[in-house]
Amino acid sequence: MPDPGVRIALVHALAHSIAPINAELARAWPEARRMNLLDDSLSADLAASPSGLDEHMTGRFLALAGYAIDTGAAAILFTCSAFGPCIDAVARRWPDRPVLKPNEAMIDDAVALARAGARRVALVATFALAPSLACLEAEQRRPRAGPPPALSLLYLPLLVPQVAFLFGAQVLLVRGGADGTLAAVAWAHLIYVLPYLFLSLADPWRALDPRYARTAASLGASPLRVFVAVKLPILAKPVAIACAVAFAVSAGLYLPTLFAGNGLVPTLTTEAVTLSAGADRRVIGAWALAQAAVPLVVYAAAVLLTPRPSRVR
Repeated sequence: MPDPGVRIALVHALAHSIAPINAELARAWPEARRMNLLDDSLSADLAASPSGLDEHMTGRFLALAGYAIDTGAAAILFTCSAFGPCIDAVARRWPDRPVLKPNEAMIDDAVALARAGARRVALVATFALAPSLACLEAEQRRPRAGPPPALSLLYLPLLVPQVAFLFGAQVLLVRGGADGTLAAVAWAHLIYVLPYLFLSLADPWRALDPRYARTAASLGASPLRVFVAVKLPILAKPVAIACAVAFAVSAGLYLPTLFAGNGLVPTLTTEAVTLSAGADRRVIGAWALAQAAVPLVVYAAAVLLTPRPSRVR
């Protein structure tokens, strides 16, 4: 554990990175004394420079680091990962001081967050599957054919703009004291996942030949046994594909996660969007690859691992 009262220099290229970095450092290491250096012209100058990260840009980073060390900083954390070679030059100039980049552990974080996020998203997809199956089963048992009129409300989140819809949802969460929690994020995801899952599953479920269920019922099978032993095995692949669609939709939701989670529940998508503002391209590529790989694995599992129903002769 470092000595209390150690001065840590935080060097920023973007003004909006100051608050979250300081808040996290204060939570993890409250004894440390933090100093912030901001040069918000770095990103603009890098974008306008034809030579990129040249000697002049490296000299500016060396000057910032030198000023931080002159003030007594025992370590320097650069929050601007797009300037990797310049930060490496600072580390070479002062090898006795810890000089850190924000992306040094981001690859491992991406893998860990992908695993944790996959479990959370799978839970949301499972919660969305149960009401969808219940609704389709109730629809088939109704004496009047066709879906109930109230079912159209299910598609309301897809028809109303997200910003307007989520504002009302966030007001509801704030008044209920549930904003910023994992449960609130799961609820917000469920609102958007449920329509996609129902749309993916409704046509195959409705197209199933009703004679299978009637034959099983005539042999004494209960409605629950018909559902579990007849319908689910036949429709296993459509159910798996629908769950994969729900998984992919949930994994890609940004605004619902941000609104319901109050910025406190990280996901692959929220982290990838944050990093796209100015992180190292290699880090952005790693997070984008993880974001694409997780749904791809789920789709592949749904297609390859679901057994085909045997033909009835």
